[in-house]
Amino acid sequence: MRDAIADRAKKNGRSMNSEIVQILQDALIKESIFGDIANTEIEQMEYDPDKEITLTSSELKYFLKNAAKGIIDDASEQIAKNATEATLRGLLEIYDLVPKDEKIPPDLEK
Repeated sequence: MRDAIADRAKKNGRSMNSEIVQILQDALIKESIFGDIANTEIEQMEYDPDKEITLTSSELKYFLKNAAKGIIDDASEQIAKNATEATLRGLLEIYDLVPKDEKIPPDLEK
């Protein structure tokens, strides 16, 4: 244990006494912050590349689904706007309709 403390002290640029004090401070801080959680053994999870790929794939599907929905919504809105303007232009050409006390909007004029 002495050698381990000496190695750690050397790596951290401290004397052995300073390193021991630091180890104790770290342990006390860890205990005061985390309490019993700090002493609970953590179960190591096994790495499964298939789960990572599945997660990445599902995230990609979610992203693409939302992106496609946004594109479709934007396109639908633009198509509806264009159709409305085209219909209004057509009606204005056929019937020379202009609402009372209003002028034809400049963007709809011939």
